Amino acid sequence: MSLEVSNYLRTYTNGQDKAQASVLSGVGMSLIASLVLRKNPLTDNSMKAIKELVIIAIDKCEQLIIDASKDVESLRAILPEEREES
Repeated sequence: MSLEVSNYLRTYTNGQDKAQASVLSGVGMSLIASLVLRKNPLTDNSMKAIKELVIIAIDKCEQLIIDASKDVESLRAILPEEREES
């Protein structure tokens, strides 16, 4: 696994996400954690867990974008109208 993917998974997933990936893939949670930290090599079997975790990370990233867009609109509503166009 590349450092870039490892960083994405560390940023956008947590222990509960790893547990969910474990249940969905049949790969142990501790192995998933060590894969994300790049301490173990990927195998065909462990790749199933990483794929599940990537799907979870994508979903969470998409939700963050949605939430951030709503927050931007809320923050813009606070500004006086003449500042909104900036």
